[in-house]
Amino acid sequence: MKDLFHNFRQMPGGLRMITGVSLASLVFVLLSVIPGGHVTAFGMSVSVSQWWVSGAGAVVLVIVLLLIISAILMMRRSPWGRPLQVLAWLALSASIPLLARLTSAPSAGIRAQTGVNFLFALGIGVYLYRSVRVRDYFEVK
Repeated sequence: MKDLFHNFRQMPGGLRMITGVSLASLVFVLLSVIPGGHVTAFGMSVSVSQWWVSGAGAVVLVIVLLLIISAILMMRRSPWGRPLQVLAWLALSASIPLLARLTSAPSAGIRAQTGVNFLFALGIGVYLYRSVRVRDYFEVK
C-alpha cells in the first residue's frame, strides 16, 4: 500500500489527476445506493431505486469498476493500467445513449454529449501514450 501512495506522488500531474478522478468515481456509486436519495443524470433527478431498477446503476457500476481497477494498476505501474483506463472512458462514452434511454432522459443533445465524451476519451488516450513523462513513469519499476 505504501508503494501505491509513493507511486501516486511520483506520477506526472495529468496522470495523477486522471487516477484521482478514477478513484473518486467510487463516491458516485456509493451515493447512488443511499435509500431515498436521487441521482442527477442528464440534468434530471432520478430516484436511486429507479436508477438501479432501470439498469443504469449496473452499467455505471461496471464502468466505475474499470476506472478503479485501472487506477490501481497505474499506481502499480502495470502495463495494463493505461489500456484499461482508455477502455473505461470509451465504455463511458458509448454508454451515454444507453443510460439516456434507461433513465428516460430527453434525447436532445445526447449525440453531441456522446461525441464530446469520445473526444475526451481520445484525449486521455493520446496523453497516456504520447506523453514522455507518462511513458517515463511506467518504465520505472
